[in-house]
Amino acid sequence: MHFVVTEPIDAPRDAVFDIISDPRLRTRWQRSLASVHLETDGPPRLGTRWHEHTRGGLRFELEINEFERPSRWAELAHGRFADARLGVGLRVGATPDTTLLIVTVELELAGLSRVAAPAVRALMPRALRADLRRVEALARGLRAPSH
Repeated sequence: MHFVVTEPIDAPRDAVFDIISDPRLRTRWQRSLASVHLETDGPPRLGTRWHEHTRGGLRFELEINEFERPSRWAELAHGRFADARLGVGLRVGATPDTTLLIVTVELELAGLSRVAAPAVRALMPRALRADLRRVEALARGLRAPSH
C-alpha cells in the first residue's frame, strides 16, 4: 500500500524538521503511540534506532535511514503485522515561516492483518493529517491539540 499526503504547515521548516525527526518527541504529536524507547544515545541522526508501542498494543522497531536537515527525513519500521517506510520532504512554503510537507508512506501488511488494508488505506491519511496539525502546534510553540 502506498500513499502520499501533502500538507502545508504554518511554522518554519527548521522547527518542523526538528520535531518530526526526533523520536523522543513522537508521543507528543503521534496520537497512536503509547511509548517510545530509544536504543541509540544522543540527538537524532542517520542510524538512530528506537522502538515504539502503540495504544493498540503493537510494537515496531524503527531506524532513521535518511537525515538531511532541514529538507529530508525518512525511517524504516518493522513490526509483527506490518513493515513500513515513511519519507518526509520539507520545502519552504508560500512564506519563509511556512513549510510544505510531502509525506510518503509505503506499508506492507503481513498475514491476517492484510484484511484490514481497506480500512487502513481510508483512515491512515486522515490520522496522519491530524498528527501533522499537532506537529504544527508544537513547532509554533503552542500546546498540541488533543484531537
